[in-house]
Amino acid sequence: MSTKDVVLEQLIKSGGSALSGAKLAQELCLSRTAVWKAIEELRRDGYQISAVTNRGYTLVEQGDRLSLPAIRSFLRRKPTADQIRLYDSLESTNQTAKQLALEGAPSGTIVLADEQIGGRGRRGRSFFSPAGTSVYFTVVFRSELAADRAVMITTAASVAVARAIDRITGGEPRAQIKWINDVYLGGKKVCGILTDAVTNMENGSFEYIVVGIGINVNNKEEDFPEEFRSRAGSLFSVTGKRYDRNRMAAALADEIADILPVFSSGDYLKEYRSRSCVLGRAIQIFGGGHDGTPATAVDIDDHGYLLARGQQGELYTLNSGEITIRSR
Repeated sequence: MSTKDVVLEQLIKSGGSALSGAKLAQELCLSRTAVWKAIEELRRDGYQISAVTNRGYTLVEQGDRLSLPAIRSFLRRKPTADQIRLYDSLESTNQTAKQLALEGAPSGTIVLADEQIGGRGRRGRSFFSPAGTSVYFTVVFRSELAADRAVMITTAASVAVARAIDRITGGEPRAQIKWINDVYLGGKKVCGILTDAVTNMENGSFEYIVVGIGINVNNKEEDFPEEFRSRAGSLFSVTGKRYDRNRMAAALADEIADILPVFSSGDYLKEYRSRSCVLGRAIQIFGGGHDGTPATAVDIDDHGYLLARGQQGELYTLNSGEITIRSR
């Protein structure tokens, strides 16, 4: 990390207590001048840092900025060097993560951005990705899982996202999951997940997977394009409270790190079912030969597939495609 990032991390860890320049210099093996220069750089970046004679420096307000030192300070476990990469703006975090994976980035590498200018969702749809409001997050994952088990990765990531949101909001209301890859809060979609993978054609297993996650954190209702407002929301628009995006990013990194290495066991599927907002509901099925087929969602099996019962009693087993919830 740069000198200013190291100084910022110490100020965040102080929890609002003043840190003397002499103490910062000693602990970080820096000169007093280097500490002062770092403080001035942070102020130019928009951080409000007070300086009181004989007391030291205090971080008064860091605003709603994403920063690696802040994210690191909230993590349960410290990341290795370069494990988390933060950018002001990217075309998409998935695209950058795939490039890093091709260059040999290890499993667990995380790409974060303050905004995406070319974000996309499923089936190539554009993904609304403004700056300063949300968390755009992609993790590189390497596994020898067979390609036909890709649904397990997306369902596991959905549970990780729901846990992270509950951790930040206190779990009221509880985050729910709409099969296969959307997370809802208070009846509004607050997160979408897009899983991309490169498959080894010789053995049918994955060479690498990137799991892209976009969480709407502090967006106001009017921030969304008009056509999305009836169904899209954010943690703020649902609860009326603003949240620290650094805490959200750290909570997500923690939960992803906990669940992805053990996802193949399927232990999380009980929780996935309990968080489902589609089971027992009337739905329409799209994709895989379906064009709005009416059915009822009845269960999620041990592979993460959705089981749906058609109007004539036929059973559909869905491992791809999309569903919409029909009005009662």
